Amino acid sequence: MKKLLIDAQCEVLANYPVGGMALAAGKHSHVTVQVERLLTAVCSDEAVELVPQENATEASVPGLPLTESSVGWLWQADSEEFNARCEASNCRIGLQTSGTAGKPKLVWHRLTTLVRGVRRGERYANATWGLCYDPARMAGLQVILQAICNQNTIVNLVKLPPDRAFQTIAEHGVSHLSATPTYLRLLATTGKQAAAVQHVASGGEAGQTGLSQAVRRTFPAATYRNIYASTELGSLLTSKGEIFTVPAELVDKIRVFEGQLEVHRSLLGASVADHCADEFFATSDQVHVVSDRPLTFQFTARRGDEINVGGNKVCPQKVERELLQLPQVADVVVYGRQNSVTGSIVCCDIVTRTSTPFGVGEIRRGVGDRLAAYELPRIVRLVDRLETNEAGKKVRAK
Repeated sequence: MKKLLIDAQCEVLANYPVGGMALAAGKHSHVTVQVERLLTAVCSDEAVELVPQENATEASVPGLPLTESSVGWLWQADSEEFNARCEASNCRIGLQTSGTAGKPKLVWHRLTTLVRGVRRGERYANATWGLCYDPARMAGLQVILQAICNQNTIVNLVKLPPDRAFQTIAEHGVSHLSATPTYLRLLATTGKQAAAVQHVASGGEAGQTGLSQAVRRTFPAATYRNIYASTELGSLLTSKGEIFTVPAELVDKIRVFEGQLEVHRSLLGASVADHCADEFFATSDQVHVVSDRPLTFQFTARRGDEINVGGNKVCPQKVERELLQLPQVADVVVYGRQNSVTGSIVCCDIVTRTSTPFGVGEIRRGVGDRLAAYELPRIVRLVDRLETNEAGKKVRAK
């Protein structure tokens, strides 16, 4: 029987066909409960909210038998039948936003939006996925759907420290990995390699300077893909680096207005589209346009992240991109701290590659000619790892 879910302790949490998941009622792992809630919604045509781990309480399995006849079409149906069943489905999945741009909110998606980025077929049949995201977040749900729609095994790596993650990846033959840039950089700081990993995907944070090089060092046999996705949109765009090009089928549905990326309401989750007063939805993601035809751009910042230093607006992602070019810097987060004179000052936490002293003086010498004086960090903290939120993204609010 093919394994569906494996945790870091090598315990098999579920198998294909999915009837193996309908175990006796009682306490189950967070990943198992959320996956079964997803599949229950799919086969019962109902609405189900997936609950992030930080908000989860003890839960038992829903009790609805999940058999191959009820959900097997996800991996058995040909493309035409698969698309038709997704389109006809009344299933609704509720996901909470990460809260990086304000109070978390609940977004409801139809199945058609959620499977937009899923790839199915023989070429994907032998993948083993490393799950680094909470399955109740959009990025984690995308991994779950990609794996289940190809009957792949999923290995739970959520919140594992780097040494344990490498060990688990090796033990279970993980071939595909999806994680935030922050987590991938953390793995890279160990100097270890996972040569069997064939594909690495990342997303969720703007500014990926040097990330592809870090991925190549850590996963030398892997191809790399940068994914633009959000809780409101699902998975939308992919790139091999920091530059995204809008594909032909989306040219009328994606635009840049006053430096901000906007997407047509038809691409949104159902609940967001219902409350979108205009034809286009402002994503709050700021971009630099490289070309108009086809529309090609690079993400630069999130609106609202700017630090006000004496009336000058500092983009923390811009400062991070410059600092990441310094050979001593493995990863960095830039944030503001209140100041009675200037309103705010720029600060940063840095993970270094060496134990040699590194501080404000080294930063001034390294990037002083590329940043304005008000953009330079005034306080530097050296840390072993960056603080992240429950979605695995850098925490800027200190």
